[in-house]
Amino acid sequence: MTPAGKKARSDQRKEKNTNINQVLDNTLVQVWKLAEKLFEHSGTNSIKYWYKRLLQQLAKKKGTRQTSRWNAFLSKESKARNDTLPEGTPRPKVTEFAKEVREAWKLMSKDEQVAATDDELVRIAEVKEMKKTSAHSVPLNAFHDTRATLASTTSQLEALHNRTGLEMLLVAVRSDGQSVVCPQVWTTGDHVDEFFQLTNQMPITDFAGKLECYCLTGLQGTANTYGGEIMALKKNTSKLIQDKLAEAAAPCCNLKMFYVNFDAVMDGLTSP
Repeated sequence: MTPAGKKARSDQRKEKNTNINQVLDNTLVQVWKLAEKLFEHSGTNSIKYWYKRLLQQLAKKKGTRQTSRWNAFLSKESKARNDTLPEGTPRPKVTEFAKEVREAWKLMSKDEQVAATDDELVRIAEVKEMKKTSAHSVPLNAFHDTRATLASTTSQLEALHNRTGLEMLLVAVRSDGQSVVCPQVWTTGDHVDEFFQLTNQMPITDFAGKLECYCLTGLQGTANTYGGEIMALKKNTSKLIQDKLAEAAAPCCNLKMFYVNFDAVMDGLTSP
């Protein structure tokens, strides 16, 4: 392909991406408008809450797959086994006994399979319906969404690292106080961890905690340095003295006092 042809194709691709992004932006604007209507109609929560709720609803699969009789039988057998275990005993994973249950399933006739799973299919359907009509928890949904998405993302990044040798760092923190997601940190290996420790004088986990604190509360929530704390203490002490002096000397105003050794005294009081 000629340079002119490559440039034409590149321009077409850029134009197409621009149009797609514009459509996505317009769609999100419409979703926000729907969130505003839901907020006005319900009078509860906030517009941001309904906006997140709508996005989570759109992210779910639209179709619901019918539960097979085999899955119903496996669920029934799993529940029966767990019910016989003493309280506090770890529950076995389904994969540990699925093969055994499969053999028993194969020995059953069609009529026996139907009879053994009719009640369980009804129970599963009732559970699904209850989940549809029960109140949704946006923070809880966001937690599950975050866990599933990050698990998928890190799996793909791990595969990319194995194929190409690229070193990567992923940090994810919440910016909403209602969220229940803990700081998430993922790296491709010790090289990244060691480099971060050497260059920042802190492990990545500490950095993630500080980043979350900043995203939630801003600068006031981050840990100040020792020098910054001393300066803040001096400033607050000076203001306190000035306020008390003005209060005691009222109705006089514009009073100012000078301390020759104020810094030395404060350093002595605040030194470890």
